[in-house]
Amino acid sequence: MIPVCQLTLADFKFSRKDFSNYLKLFGAFLIPIVIYLTLRTVVLGRVIYKYEGYYSLSLASQILTALALLPRYLVKLVNPLPLSFQEPIEPIRTFSGGVLPGLVVIVMAVGLMVWVYRSRLKLMFFGLFLIFVGILPPLLFVNKLGEFIFSERYLLISTVGFSLIVSQSAALILTKGKSQRQIPSNGTTTLDVAWLGRLTPRIKTNIKIVSAILVFYLVWSWWLVFNRNGDWQDNLASYQAMIRVDPTDKRAHLKLGQIYQTSAETKLAKEEYKKALLLDPNYREAKESLSRVAKSYENKLISFDYPGDWQLFEESVNRIELFDTEKKNKLLVTVENLVFESRASYLEKQKETFGTLENQGPARIPGIEEAYVKIWKDAKGEIIFQFFLFEYNKAVKLEAYPQNPGNMSVLESIIGSFVILR
Repeated sequence: MIPVCQLTLADFKFSRKDFSNYLKLFGAFLIPIVIYLTLRTVVLGRVIYKYEGYYSLSLASQILTALALLPRYLVKLVNPLPLSFQEPIEPIRTFSGGVLPGLVVIVMAVGLMVWVYRSRLKLMFFGLFLIFVGILPPLLFVNKLGEFIFSERYLLISTVGFSLIVSQSAALILTKGKSQRQIPSNGTTTLDVAWLGRLTPRIKTNIKIVSAILVFYLVWSWWLVFNRNGDWQDNLASYQAMIRVDPTDKRAHLKLGQIYQTSAETKLAKEEYKKALLLDPNYREAKESLSRVAKSYENKLISFDYPGDWQLFEESVNRIELFDTEKKNKLLVTVENLVFESRASYLEKQKETFGTLENQGPARIPGIEEAYVKIWKDAKGEIIFQFFLFEYNKAVKLEAYPQNPGNMSVLESIIGSFVILR
């Protein structure tokens, strides 16, 4: 923002003499940029982080996608509604009609830049420069982005350029293109304030109209930002807002369901997964998430959810065993009462070992008052997890045997759904 402010205040008239001073002003800001890029290279090993995003597009597909995104970004710049920072847009892999608006925008932008340059509208020229410089990175590095290749947050710098264009356009409208500066015979530049008294009634009317529009726009923008901040307070509020804006956003329903699931609100999670599947019956992620909470178990002591392809064996209300179809992943559940025993003494009594104790300490389980975990490695190198859940006067001991670390997510889903009943 510092260079933007200085450059807009600089008295630059696109002459060769002034242009050299303009370049010197730009050069002053090259030093921190060079330092930043040097540090980035030292830390990351390269200027651009070597990371492949959600997509792996060919060069041709990246160019086509960039052409399709360009006009959408410009429209979003002028009209940001509806506010949704995760708008699902598929990349363009073959030439289609969606690419043509981008080509038209490029031709018009070049023509506009030439006209603005010749008209010596310095703020407008600089504003156009900022708009396209701000949009350029997400257009060039589509493969470096995540699943959402179109996002309003990429318009931060472009918004500054748009504001500069609006400000000079308003000034031209108010003064009918007349300059507000005069250059006396001594060659110095002074601000002429007498022009304020020479305004015609029509120009005064224009000032009132434009001022009213700007005031309305400021109040409206503040209200939008105020409400938007409420939607950004956490992931739950964000995905609820996305669904409110677009109820057909299947991914928002999926993510909201996963948030409910991690908060042990399984019923709400199931509803969101089913809504996602209604929108897309072949939505693989929603099918997998729903399958993990497809079955429910409850007795007088505990309740939990588990995948539809798992089996449950109940020795008693105090001891339950769950395992998958191949019996390679299993979870043993033991419930004990702590009427005359503290939680600390209960943990001290747990003397069983499963090999080498790798780690232990307090854990956080959604909806559980207190939890503790021990991580073991047996003689075969397999990891075994022991969870101890405490609530009311009960202790629930869980022994999780994942076949490999990748299967732990299923077991975590089961453990996260546990509810200890009063």
